[in-house]
Amino acid sequence: SDVSASQGAVFYFNLSLKRVTEGSADIAVPLPRNMKVLVVDDTPLNRRLWHIILSSGPFSELEWRIDEADDGETALQRIIEDAKVYDIVIMDQYLGEGKKLGRDVTRELRKWEAEQSMPIPMLLIGASANCTTVDREDSVLAGQELFYGKPYPKSQQVATDLLPLLLRRLRREPHFFAAPPTLSLSESTSSLPRRTA
Repeated sequence: SDVSASQGAVFYFNLSLKRVTEGSADIAVPLPRNMKVLVVDDTPLNRRLWHIILSSGPFSELEWRIDEADDGETALQRIIEDAKVYDIVIMDQYLGEGKKLGRDVTRELRKWEAEQSMPIPMLLIGASANCTTVDREDSVLAGQELFYGKPYPKSQQVATDLLPLLLRRLRREPHFFAAPPTLSLSESTSSLPRRTA
């Protein structure tokens, strides 16, 4: 250090900082634990890809439970008739010949949520090989909050996209998360209390 009677003391020191680049799995994302996800897709490979995305990188220690449905009719039965509770539903657009379209299933789910006066709506995500501007607009109009084209994004990108949508639910219903509503990107992972059907 340098000491001057007129200017006081000046100290010098070195900091060893870890560099974090965009897309790095080291970025701490405060996503909740133990969420329930339903992946609706008629292609087994696509359902497997979502399993990989939601169980690696920033999701690796969150223990999200991922169920599958191969068409919209099965998804509607599980959620509406069987009263299964899901936090996130990932919906492919084209679910097989003669089957309901993903956007039509989304509209039915949003209508059912409104009829049930659900305080916390499901996070509905669209997915399709077609990702034109029209496809994205139709997805939003149907009630989907995210839309992914193919190839699907990496785990870190999905986590980054999910974060503001989950925090929005936190602001709407503070008890949605167990952690207090003061989350930031630097905080540790929070936990989610389970809702009952």
